[in-house]
Amino acid sequence: PLMGKVLLKDSELYTKIKEKANANVIICLDSDTKIDETKRIYNLLNTGRLRNKIWYIRLGEKNLPYKDFAEIYENDGKYGVIGISRRENNVVDSIKKEYSNYVHINFDLNNTTEVKRLYREEIRKIGSIYGLVNNSAMAYDDIVTNLDYEKLHMMYQINVYSPMMLTKYAIRDMILHKTQGSIIHISSVSAHTGYKGLAMYASTKGAMEAFSLDTAREWGIRGIRSNVVAPG
Repeated sequence: PLMGKVLLKDSELYTKIKEKANANVIICLDSDTKIDETKRIYNLLNTGRLRNKIWYIRLGEKNLPYKDFAEIYENDGKYGVIGISRRENNVVDSIKKEYSNYVHINFDLNNTTEVKRLYREEIRKIGSIYGLVNNSAMAYDDIVTNLDYEKLHMMYQINVYSPMMLTKYAIRDMILHKTQGSIIHISSVSAHTGYKGLAMYASTKGAMEAFSLDTAREWGIRGIRSNVVAPG
């Protein structure tokens, strides 16, 4: 399996998949890619040697990814989708009505100490975990000389500590059910390119990239993959 960091751009899609035909593939499409195209590529990939080896992630600032996950997996009867956010909104309500395989949990990732309860009392009662996508984040933008501890701490709770704890329980669940699962952390180009005012935010993404790489080293041997997608 591929471990560490994988980023496939649209222009490289088919070449990369051909080269990695025996590997687990992660595809990142830009936010302008239509759902029909998403389905078409998914159906193309979900054949032959690549069957059941694909995680499909669609990113974009204007659209939550939950709907695309639910729509892609609705007809296979094998998987469901759990979305977690602080509160439901009109988008979430419409997804819940349209897709029976979607479940939403209201939870604030700023409450890191409650992640254990979130897993034990809510997530594991729904079903075993096959994949985890850590894509929630808070952006605290300011120059270093204006650094505020409270805002920094809150950002690390949401961007680093809670995703790490969710990863812990996801891996434990995969081990318990003998699942060869996949964990995806959404990073940012800011972790690789310097931007004024993003030092603190970029540090959280750099932390998750390092965490993902070492997680892959620890658990890749058990078939549990950990990867990073860095848009931008």
